[in-house]
Amino acid sequence: MAQFRFRLDAVLRLRREERDRRRQELAAALAADQLLAAQLSRIQAERLQLQQYMSQAAAPGQVPVENLLDARRYELVLAAQEKHLQEQRSQLAAEIERRRQVLVQADTAVKVLEKLRERRLTQHNQEEARRLARQADELVTVRISSTEKEHSG
Repeated sequence: MAQFRFRLDAVLRLRREERDRRRQELAAALAADQLLAAQLSRIQAERLQLQQYMSQAAAPGQVPVENLLDARRYELVLAAQEKHLQEQRSQLAAEIERRRQVLVQADTAVKVLEKLRERRLTQHNQEEARRLARQADELVTVRISSTEKEHSG
């Protein structure tokens, strides 16, 4: 039986490697987004605590003005950090989408070659089966003719 050899195996291997590389790039971008989301959550929680502190400190009675000013300045710093993180996440979301599209294209290229390989393998197997059937037919024909010669002679 003839061995099946797909002439584009090297190309298929390279396309698979490219797809895997694109998957890793997307995973890295998603991990970076998770990290930014965690930092954003931490800052938002800290701002909430700070706002609660300022509300309590501004209650009737003696007001710690210096502490409230410091808290307000820190809240502004946190707000700026939050805005910066949100901008980073927005930019990263665009990059994630771009990487998703590149991965889809790489995956499609692999699937096209895999389908072609499957079709060629099926075609090879059918041709091999026909070849074996022809050989079997020839063998039967040779045996029948040699049996007829033995009986007639």
